[in-house]
Amino acid sequence: MTSSEPQQIHDTLIKINEALPDGSAIQFFIPYVTFKTYHISDKEILQKYSSLRRFLFVKGTKGQMDLLKERNPWTLSKLRYYLNHARQPITIRDKEMQAFRAMCADSRIDCEIWSTVDDLELNEKVKLKTTPFKDWEARIIERKRTKNGIRFTVGLDVVGGTMLLRIKDLKEEDIERTTSPDRKKQEYKFVEWVKTHIKTVIDHHTDASYTDAQKEEDRKILKKVWEYRFSTVSSPTGRRHFRAMMLICARLLQDKDGCKKMQALVEKELNEIAQDTPSKQATDSWACLQVAMYIATKNPVYRDAAKEYEKKYQPKSAFLHSLIQVVRRFELNI
Repeated sequence: MTSSEPQQIHDTLIKINEALPDGSAIQFFIPYVTFKTYHISDKEILQKYSSLRRFLFVKGTKGQMDLLKERNPWTLSKLRYYLNHARQPITIRDKEMQAFRAMCADSRIDCEIWSTVDDLELNEKVKLKTTPFKDWEARIIERKRTKNGIRFTVGLDVVGGTMLLRIKDLKEEDIERTTSPDRKKQEYKFVEWVKTHIKTVIDHHTDASYTDAQKEEDRKILKKVWEYRFSTVSSPTGRRHFRAMMLICARLLQDKDGCKKMQALVEKELNEIAQDTPSKQATDSWACLQVAMYIATKNPVYRDAAKEYEKKYQPKSAFLHSLIQVVRRFELNI
């Protein structure tokens, strides 16, 4: 349920339970109740608040909860049901609620509640081996390389699929990679999704009537794509296209540090291709890497290499052809 005044509801529910006969108390839970200290006029004030604001979880029958919403001696009229997309009240399985409460109560676990993320199904699926959500399926949202190894942020849908629980700072041993027969298909869709967004933004950058409003919308798109920069793509071709797009993304975002890191990865890919046999060196992914390096560095050597590839091999890929045309004819407004 949701309310504009969850703390008032919390305090009122305590009074209600005190007035009810034994055994009929209402079970309720406000997540992430924390304390914050304020200093006003040299006085220290300790205030309690909910990090997941406006939400209150109540366990009971529909009749009990309807009663809470009615005008009654406890005046809970501001309490209302939280609805899903079909405008129906959301109910949560007891098992999920127990895990959710345990997660909130464990100070060792770094987690957050976000609104749902579009295209989450594109991310790699894993099974959790630890946390109160052990054996639940989640999706990898972010990978970070630290001095202590790789750390993962995973996400799983909770509260009837209306919220995303982000669990941060997990180690490799905390997750189990799931093997799926359509994983290659998923990876292909993911890379195509990234390419489509980057190409759309590039086209806008070459438009003379590029407006400030469109720039702001494109920046939101780029930031969303950039969140996936640590994703793993198993096929060499897909990985090379992915890294090329991420380098362009960093350049369009004007992220110097990100651009430097992605440029190093793209250069590594080009060096690996150079070690292949001559028959494997001229590929669409190689040309895509050249375009990315040109956009990032403005070094004409990369642009000329991509143009020469197009002239010599006439690639069938409409995406690559259009990308080369961009660097052939236009300068990006970055």
